[in-house]
Amino acid sequence: MSGSGSLSRRRLLGVSGAAGAAAVVAGCGLIPPVQSPVSRIPLRVTGSDVPLLDGLLQSEYHAAYAYTASVPRLNRYGVRLARWFLHQELGHITVLYSLIRSGHAKPSAPLSSYPIGHPRDQRELLGELHVVEASSLTTYSHAIPRLSSGKLRAIAASIMANRAQHVSLLRLALGMEPVPSALATGSE
Repeated sequence: MSGSGSLSRRRLLGVSGAAGAAAVVAGCGLIPPVQSPVSRIPLRVTGSDVPLLDGLLQSEYHAAYAYTASVPRLNRYGVRLARWFLHQELGHITVLYSLIRSGHAKPSAPLSSYPIGHPRDQRELLGELHVVEASSLTTYSHAIPRLSSGKLRAIAASIMANRAQHVSLLRLALGMEPVPSALATGSE
């Protein structure tokens, strides 16, 4: 996007929170569009699954918001990491949104903003992103055993494994041990 079609960072973030910004970024070719593989997987989403999946969706919205808001303040390595993670978050959002819709429910919209603290420097900003990711791991670890089918649990576990990779890389960027324990729980 350039010229009259370009958006300032402020306008980009004001589109509709992180999800709107992520959609604009994806739509302008900076990040390739994400296709949902869920439509090809025959599975049944029950009424009891929908609130669990919607909680996971909110966790993904929070992460997308955090990465979108962080990009302007990160160094070159951090920007590459945040954009890569944001692309994955968009994929997670797409999958969870599709699953909720397949349960004949309306997915919740993202909030207008999410807490990401008030980091003063690069290290604190990476620390806040680590907190968001670790919190997401906890959300997934509580939701997965409560999902009604093995296929749903497998999809959620796959996303959780990707979130654990994010935590590991953020820990590495913070100079911490990337894998502090055998199981990713979010509580480290």
